[in-house]
Amino acid sequence: MHRLVTRFSFSPYIVPSVYLLLTLVAVSDALTRQGFAHGLLYIPLVLLAAFSNQVRHLAFVSSLAILLTWVGLWWAPSPSAGFSLTYVVANRLATTVCILVVAALSYLALRYQTRLNRLFAKLNKQQRQLRRTTQLAKVSQWNYNRTTDSVRMSGAIARLTGVADNQSIPRTQFAARFFGEGRLMLEAMKEAEALPNARSYENREIEAVFLDSNSRKRFVRLLAHQEKDGDVHGIMQDVTDLRLKEMQISQQMERYRTIAEEAPIILWQADAQGMIYESNDSLTSTVGGERTAVVDKWVDYIHPQDQGRTVSQWNKCVRSGQPFRMEYRLRHEDGSYAWYLATAKPERNEQNQVTGWIGATIDIDYLKNNSALASSEL
Repeated sequence: MHRLVTRFSFSPYIVPSVYLLLTLVAVSDALTRQGFAHGLLYIPLVLLAAFSNQVRHLAFVSSLAILLTWVGLWWAPSPSAGFSLTYVVANRLATTVCILVVAALSYLALRYQTRLNRLFAKLNKQQRQLRRTTQLAKVSQWNYNRTTDSVRMSGAIARLTGVADNQSIPRTQFAARFFGEGRLMLEAMKEAEALPNARSYENREIEAVFLDSNSRKRFVRLLAHQEKDGDVHGIMQDVTDLRLKEMQISQQMERYRTIAEEAPIILWQADAQGMIYESNDSLTSTVGGERTAVVDKWVDYIHPQDQGRTVSQWNKCVRSGQPFRMEYRLRHEDGSYAWYLATAKPERNEQNQVTGWIGATIDIDYLKNNSALASSEL
């Protein structure tokens, strides 16, 4: 009904039809003798004007109808003998009041219809956005009916299961496609038949492995809400791509971690205040001792003649946020010293504030000694 009224209201023939009928009524009023019925035909035209869904058009037609009602007193033929002019004026006055009442009611109805149209348009827009969002997020709906012990599915979950949209299948068949906790949760729904008021898995959310119609394992997120009557409403989201990406990133991080631990370079991290708190195994294999103790007292392993300038330069870089670069001699586990090049760059957040430091220390003793030897020969 709403669609029919809306379609009729927005018809392009409403406005010209109203003006055509106004002209016909005015002509008939001018050609017939004045009586009780004169002017009353303008009232339904005002009501018809409201279907244009235009407040200005309604106001103009109402004003024009009132004007034509009173102009008819001058251009219509005189009333029959014995018919008092008072009755004619009273008739026109009553018509004017009716036109004003109909116009006011039509205006209120028009405002209500406008709000209703906006509400339906907003609702349709939200539904379209919701459909697009669920499609992008790979989210679909499922419902468990306790009476029939079946699950009805829609959207992506129906396609993954290999059934038609909104088709119901036995709960046991649906549960058989899950592994682990997912299957246990779906099998537990049967217990709600014996315990209608059970609330054991209300608002339950888990991740499970799901077997699709092609016998491929997929990672899904299940959300379920149990009603008092035992029925369950839930949604399922396919997170396979996300989990595979996370696994790929985890594998890459593990490879990078292995490379960092096995590399013949001392890699280390420091906080924003310049306190070193982490390093790879190359540090302890070079200087000996336990990693935590070495990290806490890293300055003690620098040659006494190089400690002052190294610490001074490091503190200066920490305060300014400039990259750090320094050559110094580092004590090995056997007590000997070798030249190393230490570099570090700051890590920054979105506000360009330093949040930490990443550094590397490389053995340059061979290059340093060869350079000194070449200089002495020259």
